[in-house]
Amino acid sequence: MKTYRDYMNLPKQNRVIALGNFDGVHKGHQPIIHKAIEMAHRYKAESAVFLFDPHPMERLYPTRAFSLLTTPLQRGLILSDMGVDSLILAEFTQAMMQMEPEEFIEEVLLNQCSAVGLSVGYDYTFGNRGLGTVTLLQDLAKQLHFSLSIQERVDYLGSAISSTRIKQAILDGNFSLVEALLGRPYLIHLKLEIQTNGDYLVELWPNAIAPLTGCHSVLIQGHPGEKKHIAKFWTRNGTHYYLSSSMQLLSGLWLSLYFLSDSTQTELDF
Repeated sequence: MKTYRDYMNLPKQNRVIALGNFDGVHKGHQPIIHKAIEMAHRYKAESAVFLFDPHPMERLYPTRAFSLLTTPLQRGLILSDMGVDSLILAEFTQAMMQMEPEEFIEEVLLNQCSAVGLSVGYDYTFGNRGLGTVTLLQDLAKQLHFSLSIQERVDYLGSAISSTRIKQAILDGNFSLVEALLGRPYLIHLKLEIQTNGDYLVELWPNAIAPLTGCHSVLIQGHPGEKKHIAKFWTRNGTHYYLSSSMQLLSGLWLSLYFLSDSTQTELDF
């Protein structure tokens, strides 16, 4: 997958673009992206995902703590594994923030990104103050002659799959639900500092989410390709995190940790 950081200087090529924040790239997001890939094949175009970097909420509310389900690198790897041809990362500038919805579609996506088709979710909003809606998109698709796919809401156990629901399940320590909504085990990055009792104090990657309470089974991995080790992760007072492991782990380096659901505790080959 190719990654572009300047949408104003993309190679000239027809694209079908999936639009959304896609934090977590969960099972509610995945049909939007798969549809863009399918449409791109049909139109002999390049499939692409258009994302703002950093996340718009981080620019809109810079003093507010904002949690994310995936790091930018994780999100890119998931999109690549799904078969997306290119990832377009656009800086969420003041000018972009104030851009009218019609201008965003026509100038940024159609003219600069050469979009011939767009794939969005049922609740997608865009443009200044989020005034652009799927209804406006449908009107613009007719006026400007591009193809449009609108994905219906995806439910699990009677409720919508959403990043907000997944975040709450993580805080609650319900990793069976988290895995069902994500479609994979939940992964975070952390650093360890060994304590005198042999356990490790945990520093989470910025914006990462962890359970508020309890002790949880996890797999920890130093680097891709290295063997994963079973360990225990627990939280004290909602803000202090610790890890215990029978294996000696590296301190001071960013490591990968997977929270295990009940089903994956006996299936350690994912």
